[in-house]
Amino acid sequence: MKRFESPKADLRDLKAEAVAGLLEWSADLVLVLDSQARVIDAAGNAETVDATELKRWRGKLWADLVTQESRGKLLALLDAALQLEPLQPNSSPKKAKVNERPLEHRETRLSEAKSSTAQQDALSTWRQLNHPIRDGSLPISYRVRRLHDEGPLLAIGRSMNAMVKLQQQFVQSQQQVEREFTRLRDLETRYRLLFQHSEDPLMLIDANSLRVIEANGACHEHFQWSGKRLSNKTLSSAIDAKGQRSIRNQIDQLRASGQAESQRVRHAKNKDEYLASVQALRHEGQIHVLLRLAPESSLRVADRSQLQISQAWFEHAADANVICDSQGDIQKANSAFLEMIRLPHEGLVRGESLARWLGRGVVDLDVLISGLKQSRSLRHYQTSVSSEFSSPIEVEISAAYLDEQAKSLGLTIRSSLSRAAAAPARGPALSRSMEQLSELVGSVSLKDLVRESTDVIERLCIEAALEMTKDNRASAAEMLGLSRQSLYTKLRRYGLAEYENSQDHTVQSD
Repeated sequence: MKRFESPKADLRDLKAEAVAGLLEWSADLVLVLDSQARVIDAAGNAETVDATELKRWRGKLWADLVTQESRGKLLALLDAALQLEPLQPNSSPKKAKVNERPLEHRETRLSEAKSSTAQQDALSTWRQLNHPIRDGSLPISYRVRRLHDEGPLLAIGRSMNAMVKLQQQFVQSQQQVEREFTRLRDLETRYRLLFQHSEDPLMLIDANSLRVIEANGACHEHFQWSGKRLSNKTLSSAIDAKGQRSIRNQIDQLRASGQAESQRVRHAKNKDEYLASVQALRHEGQIHVLLRLAPESSLRVADRSQLQISQAWFEHAADANVICDSQGDIQKANSAFLEMIRLPHEGLVRGESLARWLGRGVVDLDVLISGLKQSRSLRHYQTSVSSEFSSPIEVEISAAYLDEQAKSLGLTIRSSLSRAAAAPARGPALSRSMEQLSELVGSVSLKDLVRESTDVIERLCIEAALEMTKDNRASAAEMLGLSRQSLYTKLRRYGLAEYENSQDHTVQSD
């Protein structure tokens, strides 16, 4: 520590109040202790410790004001203070005797040098003590110095709150880093297990050079790679030239749109086929590609198994299943449909129009096809199915297109209740209308009564047709044998506003 060169000239004779003011201003906490280390007086910064807390400390042993683990450091502070010369000694040190032997003189000088070194260590030593307070713990770093030979001790403290908070934040950050490191290591272990135990060849390649960076065991098995070093391996040792161009095109698609379609590639030697799919990964500023090669043989086995399951479901389903082309001609039908129309084998229906067995014939088929063109699927269409050898059966049809090009459609035909039971909403309305008409007998002529009955029946038939065709006016008009313009005229006549308001512009322009 660098000391003042002329403290007497610079500071002169400072009074006790001035020294106390300097101590209060320069230190966060100052304690005045007696020879038994009991607190005589205390002063401190209000931001460090509350004034009421300092008043509570007065008259208590310093050792009782610190935590148990801090008492050893407190004793070390007091021992260091006793090794230092007091700030104001009572008398000057005694002069050494002239007639002392040279050997004793050298030993004295050596002991003085050791004492000076110990004093320097004591002066430069700060020790942290923790004070228990109401809000937790108060960390203070202290130095202690004697004022006189037999006088009080002066303990100067610095608050370590900021340092402790930084230490706590550092420890919490370190713990968080360790937790994240453990989590990432577990994730790496899991994904490496998945990578290595995948049955399909997986490899990580460089997007520019197609150099193999990492490959799983399936790659070594399929392409006869030996050893774990892949620094000299490129995609050319696994895939033929045409397949490499396909993979480069996939990588270009990834860079352009973030997605790439799977491509079929061939083995470089035995010409086995694979379905190649790529996924981009960014690592340390470079783009790597995860390449998955699914063997064509396994794909064929999986597709064949899935096809067998689908065929078994189609054939053994409890409901009647029919597959038709876009014109309604039957391509395939299951046993339930053959049982419904009382025919012995599928060859009798294949190539025939489904309208042959529908209750309203071509009208029902046109309604189904037009409804599918609008919504791609149709549910709960009610009609009947009959044949030359059986009476009509009330059925409910659900239909949907089986491909994107709408070249084939699938229908599920399920037996249902009678139309009257299936649509109970129209029964009471019809009964009420008939009751109202019967009440008119005797009050109006028969001609007017017949005309009124005809209007009621015509309105009910129009409502039923619109309900069965899901509000498709063109199909409803065809089902009723009317033109669309005639249908709209009757809608306006009977005040069916909800149907009138939804008519399309093509009909209005007729």
